[in-house]
Amino acid sequence: MPNVSIIMPVYNKSNYLAETFDALLCQSYKDWELIVVDDGSTDGSSDIIKRYVRKDSRVCCIKQNNRGVSAARNTGLKEAAGEWIWFVDSDDLPDKDFLTHAFGDNDNDSADIIVGNYQCLDKNGTYRRVEIEEQGLILSDDFPDVFMKYQYKTGFWGFVWNKLIKRSLLSDTQTKFQEGLTLAEDLKFMVGLYRENVKIYCIPCHAMRYTVDAVNASGAKEIDYWEQLAIQIEIKNWIVDHC
Repeated sequence: MPNVSIIMPVYNKSNYLAETFDALLCQSYKDWELIVVDDGSTDGSSDIIKRYVRKDSRVCCIKQNNRGVSAARNTGLKEAAGEWIWFVDSDDLPDKDFLTHAFGDNDNDSADIIVGNYQCLDKNGTYRRVEIEEQGLILSDDFPDVFMKYQYKTGFWGFVWNKLIKRSLLSDTQTKFQEGLTLAEDLKFMVGLYRENVKIYCIPCHAMRYTVDAVNASGAKEIDYWEQLAIQIEIKNWIVDHC
């Protein structure tokens, strides 16, 4: 059984896919499986996936009709066997040493979520580093303040790809991605976990280089703004009313 299950949904990302695969296969930490969910790609991504499945026995692929990124991640979760889950997008570049740093510190043994910093690459080719000051264990009583300190400036706590999540936490809480949500699906997913009084451990290294890709944005789809308002109300209920 691998220690980490990496779940990567793919839909028409042939321009990025090989570079993302290479970054994963070059991880200095080796105890992982990669579950690729081909969400009905039509652009040649499937051929690239097949090539890497043949190249490394830790890589497997699940094909499904196009149902969206949330459904693809939920499909991957059903097959994941690792103690930890890492969601990686197919147009981003994972840092080759993130997993090594994450599991090299015995102080994080009690953590439910391990968090790293990240870089953003915008469509103009400009890099921006997004980092937080806090390091080490953040207890549930202290976390709402840390969440509000960064979330509405950077979106830091609303992303899934810079975080390792214990699979047992997801199983125990029955947390899944809301399918059909076209914006802020990561944020809704993570807030559902934060409300479970989790222990969060922050490490001072980068997990990911995030590609801000206008072509990939869910702005191309119809956005349900009532759903977006509901997510913000959930955050308000968690922090103001509950905490």
